[in-house]
Amino acid sequence: MTIDDLKKLLNPLKHRIMLMIARAAINSMNDVDGGYQAGQVSILDGEVRDNTVRLQDYGFTSVPLQGADAVVVFIGGNRDHGLIIATDDSRYRLQGMKNGEVALYTDEGDHIYFKRGKIIEIKCGSEIDINCPAVKFSGDIQVSGKITAGGEITGGNSEAPVNLTTHEHPTAVPGPPSPPTPGT
Repeated sequence: MTIDDLKKLLNPLKHRIMLMIARAAINSMNDVDGGYQAGQVSILDGEVRDNTVRLQDYGFTSVPLQGADAVVVFIGGNRDHGLIIATDDSRYRLQGMKNGEVALYTDEGDHIYFKRGKIIEIKCGSEIDINCPAVKFSGDIQVSGKITAGGEITGGNSEAPVNLTTHEHPTAVPGPPSPPTPGT
């Protein structure tokens, strides 16, 4: 067997291996309830693949925008059955981060940024909606805007709570307000 015969024999295998992984651009993405996310990707010049399934890490989900980059793998080099295994969109990614920092972000500029020094920065353009029966804070809270409450507000400590809505100052004398008496 000559080298040319060996090359001819291995050439189909070489092409299959070369076709196993590709860099792609997202053209569209379909996020269907109860099923896999799938979309259309452009790979090589003129090579477009429809219904390409996108795998995501458990507990994290997103829908990439048109133009986002993707890595697509093709099992056995079969270009008819691709799997999107990673996506990135450098147009919106936070930049200038330090080694070890982590961020979740959107194309609208909202982000949750885990910074060095154990600092978490949350930025959003509208509001944060927390829907749970109770929220606990163990440290100090600083507010630079208004606080509006739709329910009861209690201050003080657990041994001598003060309801800020209904408490009275029984020792107060007429005139300008006096400081509250603790525990009353």
